[in-house]
Amino acid sequence: ILLTLGCVTLLYILASAVLCGMLPYQNISTTSGFPDAFAQNGAVLSSQLTSFGEVFTLPIVVLVSLMAQPRLMYALAKDGLVPSFFGKIDRNGNLMNGTVISGLLMVFIASFVPFNKLDDMISAGILICFSLTNASLVLMRLSSPTNKPYFLEKQIGLFGIFSFLLAYIIAHCAASAFGKGLAIVLCLFMTLTCLSIKYTCPESMNFGGQYSSFGPAGHREPAFFRAPFVPILPCTGTCFGPLEFSDAVRLLSRCDAFRGQPSF
Repeated sequence: ILLTLGCVTLLYILASAVLCGMLPYQNISTTSGFPDAFAQNGAVLSSQLTSFGEVFTLPIVVLVSLMAQPRLMYALAKDGLVPSFFGKIDRNGNLMNGTVISGLLMVFIASFVPFNKLDDMISAGILICFSLTNASLVLMRLSSPTNKPYFLEKQIGLFGIFSFLLAYIIAHCAASAFGKGLAIVLCLFMTLTCLSIKYTCPESMNFGGQYSSFGPAGHREPAFFRAPFVPILPCTGTCFGPLEFSDAVRLLSRCDAFRGQPSF
């Protein structure tokens, strides 16, 4: 996994370096970067090829998303987190309800939400999923002290609140001295919260934490994967990208996204 992520990151960096080499970053198109950059540099054939590649890959991305979403809703329905309607399977073994609802929702959003707002919404959604994954890893690997029930859960929630406030400060008040000072204070509180989790909450004996287990109580299963540097690494991952946080918070001020004109 780490090798795959490293290769993808390297490719993204190299592609960004090439794009910035063709145009000043202020002039790069936010909707069609490479085709526009090639066109401005006189490489018409390359512009047409990259445009074709974008158009060709978009249906593939939509298809992959449409295949995964009904299965996600099916798993959530089995856990009781969404209505059981999404967990029904037709006689051919297909998740028809989830597929139809997901497809209609995608068409509606794509038709009426401007692309620049939709791009911010996708970034914010990925950021939320990333933060939830980090929080889940801590909850599955550690447990609250016996004399402090739900202490770990409260600390994780507190860390999330501090992260949100830090994002808000970076997005709206970072230019002022007060905003910079408040951001430093929030970073200090986040560090203390992370250290409190590390030195107060012991490692859970059961995979999934003390309140859910995949095996007998008190039994440590060696076959399950190990996660290094918990909770330092997950907490760092949650607050590592202040720019992504600020982008997500700026989305809150764009509540008029659904008042856009149809894109077709």
